[in-house]
Amino acid sequence: MTNMLVAADAFLNGLPVPRYTFLFFFEDVNAGAWEHSYSSEYIIKEQDWTEEFGKRMTDIAAHEFFHIVTPLNIHSEIIEKFNFVTPTPSEHLWLYEGTTEWASHKMQICYSIKTLDDYFKDLRRKVITDERFFDKTYSLSKISLTSYTPEGHKQYSNIYNRGALVAGLLDIRLLELSQGKRGYREVINELAKEYGPNKSFPEKEWFDIFVKRTYPEIADFFNRYVKNAEPLPLKEYYEKIGILFDEQTKTFSINPQATLEQIRLRERWMRNN
Repeated sequence: MTNMLVAADAFLNGLPVPRYTFLFFFEDVNAGAWEHSYSSEYIIKEQDWTEEFGKRMTDIAAHEFFHIVTPLNIHSEIIEKFNFVTPTPSEHLWLYEGTTEWASHKMQICYSIKTLDDYFKDLRRKVITDERFFDKTYSLSKISLTSYTPEGHKQYSNIYNRGALVAGLLDIRLLELSQGKRGYREVINELAKEYGPNKSFPEKEWFDIFVKRTYPEIADFFNRYVKNAEPLPLKEYYEKIGILFDEQTKTFSINPQATLEQIRLRERWMRNN
C-alpha cells in the first residue's frame, strides 16, 4: 500500500487530500469496495496471504483511492447534487470509472510497482472481457445513461473494461498530438486543479470543455469511441508507441523493430515525472 500511495503522489503531483483512511473487512465472502471522499471500504474474502493476493488488493485499493480525483475533484453538477432517492445518470461514467481504472494501473507501471508484462496481461483481460461478454452496440455514453435501468445494468461493469481501454487510447492520442509533452495524466491533473471538490462542470458541456483544453481532433475521438461504439483502434494506437497488438490472440508486446520516434513516444508514455 505504501508504494502505491507514493506512486499516486508522484502521478498526481501531490495528493489532493490531507488524510485518507482504508477500511478493510475480511469476511467469508467478497462483497466489493466503495469509495468516499476521504476513505474507502473493502469487504474481502479472507484467505492466506500470497503475492498474487497482495497484487489484487493493491489494484483494488489503487482504483478506489484514485476516485479522489474522479469524481471528487472532477465531476458534473449531477454528481455534485446527487439525488440518492431518484438517481439521475451522468453521461460521464466513463470519466469517473473508466479513467479511474486506467489510472490505477498506469501509475503502477510508471513507478515500477507493476511490470510492463503484467500491464499487458491486464489489458488483454479487459479486451477479451469487452469483446466476449458485453453488447458491442453499447457505447460508453449509453452505458452511463442507462446504468439505472435493468437492461443497462447488464452492461454496467463493462465501464471497467471498455472504459479503461478508451482512457488508455485517449492517453496515447494526446501524447501523439502534443509530441509527447502532455498525455491524459497531465490533462486530468490540470482539470482537477481548475475544478476541485467544490466546483462542478456543466454536464452537457464537458466534451466541449475537454476539447478546448486539448486539441480539436479529440472531438472526433469522443464521437467515435465514447458517444458511439466503433471498434477500438488498439492495433493502430499502440503501434504509435512501439507496442504490438495481435488481433487474434489479443496479446500486447514490445515491437523490437520500433522506430526511434515510436520509442521516444513510448518513453514519454512510461515516464514517471
